[in-house]
Parts: sequence; C-alpha cells; structure tokens
Amino acid sequence: MWPYWFMYALPALAALSMEPGRKSLHWLPWLLIGLLFTLFIGYRFQVGTDWFNYLRMYQWEIGRAFLDPVSNDIGYILLNRLMIRLD
Repeated sequence: MWPYWFMYALPALAALSMEPGRKSLHWLPWLLIGLLFTLFIGYRFQVGTDWFNYLRMYQWEIGRAFLDPVSNDIGYILLNRLMIRLD
C-alpha cells in the first residue's frame, strides 16, 4: 500500500516546495513525476483483484469483428478490439 501513498505524497511535496516567483524550471519536477508515474503504471503486471475479470473480457473479444455491436462500456471494448488487431 505504501507505493500508492507515495504517489499521493510526491506531487504534494513537489507543489509545496516550489517557489511562487520562479518560472525557469517550474516544469521539471512535474515532468519527472509524470515519468515516474508512467513507469509505475506501465510495469504493473497481473495486479489487482479484478485482473482475471479483465483477462476474461479480453479473451471474449478475440475473433470478433471490430465493428460488431457493443452492449456496454464501448470505449473499453473497442480498445480491447484494437489491441487484439495490433497483437
């Protein structure tokens, strides 16, 4: 659980440590935090109690046409179908 607390605390500390009048490198801490968050999210693998539910939904979409009707959660289903096509 501590990595998630770290993800909340890091931007808060960065915001509190910035000087209001300084403009030159104001973007650098936010760029580094964004990079860290991207790596943190990207390296998650089979994490969470709903992992197998999402895996099952992905496997249901294999073999379906991209434009087949979608009953719910159109964005997620279309993203799955796109990723299946891209292998």
